[in-house]
Amino acid sequence: MERTTGRGVLEDRAALVTAGASGIGLGIATRFVAEGARVLIADIDGERADAAARSLGPRARAAAVDVKDEGAQRRMVAEARALGGGRLDVAVDCAGYNRSGLIMEQDLEAWRDVVEICLTSVFLGIKHQAAAMTAGGSIINIASLNARQPAEGMAAYCSAKAGITILTQVAAMELGSRGIRVNAIGPGLIETPRTSEVIFTRPGLVEAFVEQTALGRYGLPLTWPGSRSSWRRTIRSG
Repeated sequence: MERTTGRGVLEDRAALVTAGASGIGLGIATRFVAEGARVLIADIDGERADAAARSLGPRARAAAVDVKDEGAQRRMVAEARALGGGRLDVAVDCAGYNRSGLIMEQDLEAWRDVVEICLTSVFLGIKHQAAAMTAGGSIINIASLNARQPAEGMAAYCSAKAGITILTQVAAMELGSRGIRVNAIGPGLIETPRTSEVIFTRPGLVEAFVEQTALGRYGLPLTWPGSRSSWRRTIRSG
């Protein structure tokens, strides 16, 4: 996706996006590059991150990052700052994961895995991203409609996403005096490679999500090079 006219709103800004190799994260990274930013695409799948960065051109770089690892997060932020010539302007914490299971049946390891990837990784991200930012910096955390809407078999995911919303508010209070904005976005159902396998293959589940959506439809991320032709930039009617 190329910019067509003038300077983008993020011209020469430095940004990083976790889970940026596919789905919502790649859609965000694509738009950031289109708006002129230099973007570090961080993802657990280093090969996919490399492919995404190559597809977006010279303004994008890739990093293989396990967001559960504090050292990896620290190195990721340092790499993003180097890409930006010593500054980090925008960070998007997009990593998410779910292992479904009823509360009485889910083992502790599965619970911890979801909470660490969805919530603890955001805490680590804010901690190190904020330290690298100056006034005007922006941290954006990707929560979910499930931060407010419960779903059977998704206790860990719903709890972690709800945790992101209050963590974001605390961070905004703590960092506001430094001129750093912290916000959360709660997407509804978005068709991505992961949800197309987990949600869109389960009869009735998409309809249940759409029923709870004011516009009566689900969303799609921005088009990116190599995406399936059935995924469009606009929102598909439900």
